[in-house]
Amino acid sequence: PITEVVEYFESLGYKQPATMDVADFLVSIPTQDGTFFTDHDHYTAQEFHELFQKSKQMTRIKSDLEAISSHSWKANGDASEKFGIPKEYMLDFQNSFTRSMQLNLRRHLTLWKRDKGFIIGKAFENIGMAVATGGILFGQAKLPEGLSSSPNSEEVAEQYNRLVQAVYGALFMTCLHILLGTMTSAPDEVDGRSIFYKHYDARFYQVFAFVMGRLLSTIPQRTLEIVSFGIPLYWMVGLDPSAGSFFLYLLLLIVYTTGLKMMFSILAQVLPKKANVQGVGTFVVLICTLFGGF
Repeated sequence: PITEVVEYFESLGYKQPATMDVADFLVSIPTQDGTFFTDHDHYTAQEFHELFQKSKQMTRIKSDLEAISSHSWKANGDASEKFGIPKEYMLDFQNSFTRSMQLNLRRHLTLWKRDKGFIIGKAFENIGMAVATGGILFGQAKLPEGLSSSPNSEEVAEQYNRLVQAVYGALFMTCLHILLGTMTSAPDEVDGRSIFYKHYDARFYQVFAFVMGRLLSTIPQRTLEIVSFGIPLYWMVGLDPSAGSFFLYLLLLIVYTTGLKMMFSILAQVLPKKANVQGVGTFVVLICTLFGGF
């Protein structure tokens, strides 16, 4: 038994040093370093085996193994009530869905916050791209004063055409930037699959709790990207300054980036290698670019 292990070896003459923890002490005993913990001759592995066979701990273990169990593990139906098996042994997961989701959310947020270089780098990258794109389309989506709402002349029609091109150009550049950023980060999720499989096999949490926790943990990074890229571009291009249009624009970006995150996460979980995720992701980008309505 773990609670008696130090006491057991002390009864054999092996004293744990004050400067060494229990794990290192136990690992060192069977080696040559075990001579430093005792005043008598160091026991061999065979001698340790023989001594344990004669110990009271081994006697108790044999007694427990030979005793008749009060539980039947071959039960069918409601074994918990019929055979008295403790209910905690019948649960597939010890934590509830809500608790599991909270634990996954906290874990992924902790990993995200630790990578401060990535967070700062992405912020500057998005601001730089917003300034560059906004500089190209600066003020082109702003409705000129005195422009008639009815394009009854070639000049007015040309002005409306330039406005439409500027608006669609700004939206296209925003969507493409978010799309490329999500695609490049998707292959990294392949490395996390082994951790998920290990946790799931140990019944740490449910699959959907993992999915929801990880999805919610991406909100801060997605918000940072939308704020640092989408908002500067919106005002530099000169889109509609009304509050309704502005918040509708932000809502569309949030829904769009969440949908992309889920789509590329599915690819990262289904495809076998990073190269496959990158290749299929590139194809998805091509399809979205050709048939995205721009």
